[in-house]
Amino acid sequence: LVAAKSAELGWGVWEFQPDDGTLRLIVKNSPFAAGHGAAPRPVCAPIAGMLQSVASIALGAPALAEELRCAASGSDACEFHAWRRR
Repeated sequence: LVAAKSAELGWGVWEFQPDDGTLRLIVKNSPFAAGHGAAPRPVCAPIAGMLQSVASIALGAPALAEELRCAASGSDACEFHAWRRR
């Protein structure tokens, strides 16, 4: 449901990939990367914040999230990783 709604809201196309107690998120057409333009580091902090909230629910505990790759830095898509906070 979150993936479908994110596209409807203009937040790009989200694809979740659960991975051994963590969540991986691939986002194509991030409006933050597109709006920012070329950047030396990831610029999609709002999506990382949304993922942190979603991951806290999905993983059943407070979570942290970070952007690993960003379209603004030359990647094909933005990639995020979320895990339980320790």
